[in-house]
Amino acid sequence: VCQKATLFPSRPHSARRGRMASGVELAEVDLGVDEEPTSASAAITSDRAVELVGFGSFHVWLTLILTLGNAADAVEVLSIALVLPNLTHLSDADKGALTAAVFAGALVGAVAWGLAGDLVGRRPALVASTLLNGLFALASSAVGEHLGALCACRFFAGIGVAGTNAVAFTLLPEFLPASKRGVGVVVLASGWMCGSVYSAAVGWSVIPKRGWRAFLAASSAPALVAAAAAAAR
Repeated sequence: VCQKATLFPSRPHSARRGRMASGVELAEVDLGVDEEPTSASAAITSDRAVELVGFGSFHVWLTLILTLGNAADAVEVLSIALVLPNLTHLSDADKGALTAAVFAGALVGAVAWGLAGDLVGRRPALVASTLLNGLFALASSAVGEHLGALCACRFFAGIGVAGTNAVAFTLLPEFLPASKRGVGVVVLASGWMCGSVYSAAVGWSVIPKRGWRAFLAASSAPALVAAAAAAAR
């Protein structure tokens, strides 16, 4: 008995083709049966196709990229808590607005990136959201102590933060066989804790010596690396 599946770019539907949620279609599948296949036995669902493909190096790489993206989200959200004590010129109300800016952006991004992932594909949405996060995190290190500029950078970074979450936790289960989905999602979720440790460790080592701007620049690294990896793979 042999089993084989061939992947093709998106084409019009046919009786022997099915569409995966990621926009990839599956063409003819030889189920390896001796008798002449009927239309029911010849059909294949996207879930069945994922099971036939199994688990390999692609899935490991995908899990690592998405976990890094989730870690980048944690770094961006938590970094402001380490920066605020150094912004002594801001009032408590100003600090509250700066803290809330990233979550205001995330509110917008959660809806926008979910729709974008369905319309243009998960991968382009992932690359764009992590890149947006990283670029505006980096920009916030260069705008100085101006409250409006800092809030704007945090807001747009927050839009990117929401995109990574919306895409990553949808994309990974779509590509993993059922037996690996539980472990995969746990690894993906652990990225938040890894990002928290990274943020605390970098803040502790960089801020006293180089200042908060250097810390914000270093905080952009996980998002930029995740964007580059997702675009290159």
